[in-house]
Amino acid sequence: MLERHFRLGGFTHEFQRRGYRWDVGLHYVGGMGRGMRERALMDKVTGGRVDWSPMPANFDHFHYPGFDFAVPNDPAQYRQRLGERFPSERDAIATYFRDVRRAADWYGLETWSWSAPAGSARAWPPVACALGDWP
Repeated sequence: MLERHFRLGGFTHEFQRRGYRWDVGLHYVGGMGRGMRERALMDKVTGGRVDWSPMPANFDHFHYPGFDFAVPNDPAQYRQRLGERFPSERDAIATYFRDVRRAADWYGLETWSWSAPAGSARAWPPVACALGDWP
């Protein structure tokens, strides 16, 4: 691994500018629950030697002047909290969550198709379409 920062740890530490603080490194790795496709790939790559911990119940917190929001690890609860906080935006929030899920499903199928045997990658779009996940 190469380090390209003036402090050891690079993007694993927090930055501060003009009174604001943030971290810019890797934040979360999703899809690592047992039986999930991403976990299966990581277990294959690492020989199953990496232990994954679930995200805490409220894994992120947004703090703005006059506004605090805890992000839950359950997407349905996240959507509900956003709807409670922004009731006039419930339809837009539902659309956003649906679109993000569809895009993530498509991307997962697309990237898995890259490693499929020659010729079989053409089967991915019809399979995804049959599942109702193709945009």
